[in-house]
Amino acid sequence: MPELIDASVTTNALKHARIGEHYIVAYTTSSYDKQYPEGITPSRKRTSVISSSGLDPAMFVDSPELRRILDLAATERGRESTKLRRLLLKTFSEDTPVLQRLAAGQFALDTEMSAKLSSREKSLLQAAAFNDQINPTTRSLLITAAVNRPNDFGTWATGAINKVLENTPVDGYPTGTADHTGLVLLAFTEAMDRGIEVPYQTLARWLRSSHQLYLERASSLLQMRYPERSRSAFEEALGKTDPESKAYRFLEGKLRDVKRQDVGTDAQKH
Repeated sequence: MPELIDASVTTNALKHARIGEHYIVAYTTSSYDKQYPEGITPSRKRTSVISSSGLDPAMFVDSPELRRILDLAATERGRESTKLRRLLLKTFSEDTPVLQRLAAGQFALDTEMSAKLSSREKSLLQAAAFNDQINPTTRSLLITAAVNRPNDFGTWATGAINKVLENTPVDGYPTGTADHTGLVLLAFTEAMDRGIEVPYQTLARWLRSSHQLYLERASSLLQMRYPERSRSAFEEALGKTDPESKAYRFLEGKLRDVKRQDVGTDAQKH
């Protein structure tokens, strides 16, 4: 390994970096290239700090907690140990958002580790997924893992998805807080794809959002789950929306579509 390495990072990572702070960084000299059979090739341009699930980016403040995790993870025996699971789970009881994402990514992607979770450990991960003070990326990783592998994590994913849709502000949190867009869209997608029952009032509240993607997902799910009540939901939302806004035009179009469907249905009955 050379003494000095120049590696590029995302703009978001630089916002949190501090001059004089020591970091442990994972980097790669490869890049994705679809022209190659395996999709990976040596980078023609630069060395980059890795960014993937749980490592977004792989730039961690050097700390005793992280070094203990890495020391154990360096060997197969350590990776399979109960001690490593405990160290990862401990991050959720501390104010260490970056390590929490690392832990969530490890549990989500390491099926051998998640298969060994005890009832108590499953409960700790469930509490983290329900906790709106936890970073939304971390919650997304845990919820996705629980949806896909309920035997490993427990059968709590439906409740977590409903809590996200019930409690997250429809126009997001104030500037300076973590972006919840990915978490909310994940909740909508899983609810639709998995046939999860979401209460009518929970879906109707999202019609007051100014976020186009939220409006689209909420409208689709509302019409799928509550077709007989969607017309009144759109009418009520229109009455509370600025007539000059894009959201108003979107809702107006959805209401026209519903009315046309109602006319068609009535015609078929007659």
